[in-house]
Amino acid sequence: MTVPEALVFAALVHVAHHRELTHYQELAPLLGLPPQGFPLHVWTPLYELLGNISRHEVKQGRPMLSAVVIKKLARRPGWKFFRLASELGRMSEREDKEGFWRRELAQTYKTWERPKT
Repeated sequence: MTVPEALVFAALVHVAHHRELTHYQELAPLLGLPPQGFPLHVWTPLYELLGNISRHEVKQGRPMLSAVVIKKLARRPGWKFFRLASELGRMSEREDKEGFWRRELAQTYKTWERPKT
């Protein structure tokens, strides 16, 4: 994992620890990408990295960590998140996307919550 990739992973874990959400625009600069994703292909490395992180997490028996990343205006993940969830067998094609995302997000928060002291 490269240093920028490790920074994105650490940022996602931090967001999950604090039960927050982040935006693609906030993560893009960590990879040296512009905060505006226009044209859309400029964020391809970010989308690919988020997919790889979620694939790894699911292989480890954890929920999709990228559930904490949302589109700023839509206030939910982009379509690639849901497509990957289907590919990974986390979401059925007939399942309500909003409901799935909220459950995955809750599981992500639970997985990455800070231990109680």
